[in-house]
Amino acid sequence: MRYRLRFHLQEVDLAGDEVVVGRGSMGHVTIDDPMLSRRHIRFDLSGSEPTLEDLHSRNGTQLNERPLVGRATLKDGDRIRIGTQELVFLVPNAAKKNHRTTCGLTFCTACAVPYPSTSAQCPHCGAIPTEQGVSTSVRDVAASGWWTGPSTRVAWPMRSA
Repeated sequence: MRYRLRFHLQEVDLAGDEVVVGRGSMGHVTIDDPMLSRRHIRFDLSGSEPTLEDLHSRNGTQLNERPLVGRATLKDGDRIRIGTQELVFLVPNAAKKNHRTTCGLTFCTACAVPYPSTSAQCPHCGAIPTEQGVSTSVRDVAASGWWTGPSTRVAWPMRSA
């Protein structure tokens, strides 16, 4: 199984059966943080489930905002705080559900543009979400952004100077 560790704007592959993280050069992953011990935490990747262990560090370790005592089994997305750093444990092959919603937005399945989930149809392409997918009956009308129905002319009164 493959595992990764994300911190700041980078990701590191966790290779081997054991990975030690700390500020010293003795570890496999070195993080320059004075709040870390030289050998702060250890990932045990040899078994069927990955585990995390604090190596009697001076400032301790938190797993998902709780103090880590002894060993803990890790799962995808677990947050690990050591020193001033927050690390995220990742299992790249983990199946993730994506409901494709963001706050009050829904992504249109026809054009992939986000729109308010309270709208009955996508304001960008006019697609109407249905249980079978997307109805295209309105799409041609709204795709151009203009109503293509019969035009109505309005006669405005002329002003005399």
